[in-house]
Amino acid sequence: EYNPINDTWTQKANIPGGVRLIATGVSIGNKGYVGLGIDQFPFTMKTYDDFWEYDPSLNIWTQKANFLGGPRGSAVGFSIGNKIYIGTGTDGTNGYNDFWEWDKALNVWTQKANVGGPQRNVAIGFSLNNFGYIGTGYQGTSGGLLNDFFEYNPANNIWSQKANFPGKPRAEAIAFVIGNRGFVGTGTDIPGQSSSVDMWKYIPESDTWIQVANYG
Repeated sequence: EYNPINDTWTQKANIPGGVRLIATGVSIGNKGYVGLGIDQFPFTMKTYDDFWEYDPSLNIWTQKANFLGGPRGSAVGFSIGNKIYIGTGTDGTNGYNDFWEWDKALNVWTQKANVGGPQRNVAIGFSLNNFGYIGTGYQGTSGGLLNDFFEYNPANNIWSQKANFPGKPRAEAIAFVIGNRGFVGTGTDIPGQSSSVDMWKYIPESDTWIQVANYG
């Protein structure tokens, strides 16, 4: 747990279910959620479809209903209200662009409309003003890099393509929200050779991007 007031880290209870990387993490209110991912222990590769809720007040993890899209890593997720949305990713052989909604009250997964564009993994995702956004990433499992960007409307279960991310096509970028603006940047634009430090602000009202200061 990171405390920004005094700039300190405190170790918390380990996530159950096994060692993993390229998992997916989302928050709703004062609870955190982590699931999926891949364990690439030498000579084996196990993919996960489990899903866990973290209560920081009790420092306890509770298992929730398994993700119904199947085991995978490199998926992307965000929350809107009391629902979590997770999609895309790869199981190491297949790429995906399916998309699923988890209802916190019912602990039930429901498939929704596929994410726009091609199959992708290690994309970025965030929610803003009750809409979700997904973009960038690797196409399929070993395809090229993407810079497309899509908006999800949960009210009508429709994806709409928006202005492309204006930086170089990339994967493994990060995204976050401050106020009513989304921020996307860093990542790799040439796998294994080049990484990026540029950062961009997305303005949903005008569907425009503005470059901001590079990541330090």
